[in-house]
Amino acid sequence: MKFSLQWLQKLVNIKSNPEQLSAQLTDAGLEVESFENGIFDISVPANRADCLGMLGLARDVAAINGIDFKAPKVKAVAPIIKDKVPVAVRDSVACPRYMGRVIKNIDNTKQTPEWIKDYLNAAEIKTISPVVDITNYVMLEWGQPLHAFDLQKVSGEIVVRHAIKGEQLGLLDDTKRELTETTLVIADSDKPLALAGIMGGKYSSITNQTKDILLECAYFEPVAVRLTARHFGIKTDGGYRFERGIDPTMQESVMEHLTQMILDIIGGEPGPLVEFSDAKQLPKPAVLTLRSERVAKILGIALLPKQINKIFEQLGMSVKSLDDGKTFIVDVPAFRTDITREIDLIEELVRIYGFANIPEQATTSTLDFKPQPEGIITEPQIYGCLANRGYNEAITYSFIDAGYTKQFVATINEDLCLTNPISAEMGLMRPSLLPGLIKTVQYNQNRQQERIRLFEVGLRFVEDSLNLQQTKTIAGVCYGPAAPEGWANSKRLVDFYDAKADVEALFDLGHNSARLSFAPMTDIAMHPGQSAQILLDGKGVGKIGALHPELQLSLGLPNPVYMFEIDYVAVAKGKIASFTMFSKYPAVRRDIALLVARDVSSAKLQQAIKQVAGNLLTDLVVFDVYQGKGIPENQKSMALGLTLQNVERTLTDNEVNDLFANVLGMLQREFSATLR
Repeated sequence: MKFSLQWLQKLVNIKSNPEQLSAQLTDAGLEVESFENGIFDISVPANRADCLGMLGLARDVAAINGIDFKAPKVKAVAPIIKDKVPVAVRDSVACPRYMGRVIKNIDNTKQTPEWIKDYLNAAEIKTISPVVDITNYVMLEWGQPLHAFDLQKVSGEIVVRHAIKGEQLGLLDDTKRELTETTLVIADSDKPLALAGIMGGKYSSITNQTKDILLECAYFEPVAVRLTARHFGIKTDGGYRFERGIDPTMQESVMEHLTQMILDIIGGEPGPLVEFSDAKQLPKPAVLTLRSERVAKILGIALLPKQINKIFEQLGMSVKSLDDGKTFIVDVPAFRTDITREIDLIEELVRIYGFANIPEQATTSTLDFKPQPEGIITEPQIYGCLANRGYNEAITYSFIDAGYTKQFVATINEDLCLTNPISAEMGLMRPSLLPGLIKTVQYNQNRQQERIRLFEVGLRFVEDSLNLQQTKTIAGVCYGPAAPEGWANSKRLVDFYDAKADVEALFDLGHNSARLSFAPMTDIAMHPGQSAQILLDGKGVGKIGALHPELQLSLGLPNPVYMFEIDYVAVAKGKIASFTMFSKYPAVRRDIALLVARDVSSAKLQQAIKQVAGNLLTDLVVFDVYQGKGIPENQKSMALGLTLQNVERTLTDNEVNDLFANVLGMLQREFSATLR
């Protein structure tokens, strides 16, 4: 926001030089970006809509310098004529207050006074005509956007309504916009005249031939204006102020002040003020309680009651001290829409009191460490595990492209789609972390990165009992060579079992790998023969597999991509490691080669063997799988090594033989297995 020092000095009697004033404003949260040729350029925080008007800014400057500020007194303008335009508001939520006034027989051929032109030029607002310039001046002065219509181009009544589908409106920027049913417009009985709170229409604009005008002054709900402005991509000074929330009580004073200025400069005959107001929909100023002990705890100093009273009164707030002398009831004025909590009041105190006036103190505190269950795996441990296995952390967007995501997710819940996304590529709340990671693989592969391993720990949106929930998730992708390039490393590409080993390493952190199993599954984004559900104690906690070949081809990836996605809690919730006595007695290893049906998985065989062998089985490995010459077409050969050991004594040959006989009998009964 730009303004001239001369205008500020006209409103408040400040003695600080520009350098001092710049430092004061910056310390108070209104950063001065530059001061050149008597013009300040300040960055107004998004929550300080009151400082988008010179009166609000002057109030802050007066409070900072400890001097009084008196708001200008406005007198009601007596109507001379009876002409008026009725107002009908169809959506009082989006527009809870609207005022209009007719002024006839103005002389719009007169020149705008030079002092108004100077103030507008300082603010980089183009001067156009007296009526438009005066409305812009009052907007800069009060922070209340205003608009004027050519009365001769208004038919019937003013209607604040949503546009009808298919309606079009030519705007002052010489563009024509097709309106939607969610667009709030100012219309007459026949047609739309303006985008509410944003920009007026070309047809009803003021020209040099205009003799009669209709003034508009309203309060529009900030979100409604913000959505319309973003939809049409229009940024205006009026919309900027409405989006941040203006004072909902100043419209009458502003209208009277605007009317008087128009009469003084270009003459005219004013009509009565026409108003629509829905008090229930207007925002209510806050009434807050402030505790002296809380102020002292937050700021580290104790402010006297008279200091607190003075600061709040200078900021336009009404303060009442309770009998205990330590509690204050503060009536927040309507123009301070940013103050809603006790901490906001404390911020105002320190802002005006001055951060530099708070003495430095060494902080002393007793720090109690929260107990951390030993079985809980922390994020740094998870990050470290994946980093040690060659993965790099990636942080992808939580909002993703719905069209792209449909390739990875069978069905997309409509509730995940954003009504008004930032862009078309960010229109969906992600139901999975994998689309973002795969897109990152594409990005890196296109930039000649051959070996890519990425992981992300983040939130995804899932439907749980008809409600959307954010679930913390671990996801990873691996692509390219299994090992970094080197003279001792082969050029083997990463495969399913590399990714599976990484998943098992994650569960090993919490000593849960023994409870882990994998079951075949079908997933729209995964290879039909290389995808599995990750099970913990038989319950699904994630998925793992290769990217579907068709999807891989469409994404332009020459090599297979392997990926996994796991619920964070399943990995983080581990168990405490327990000690098992070492056996001092020798172990016995027996190998068996079996012929089984091709559809029998090694996991099922191992699980069955463990149940029969019991505690004597200390290790079980599958060291060979063969299909081909010498093996029936519908069968395969599997070789397993069983290691047996007793912690109390040496096993006898008879015990080992009996156990193996039981294992083989079970395999024959349940899997029709035969020794090869």
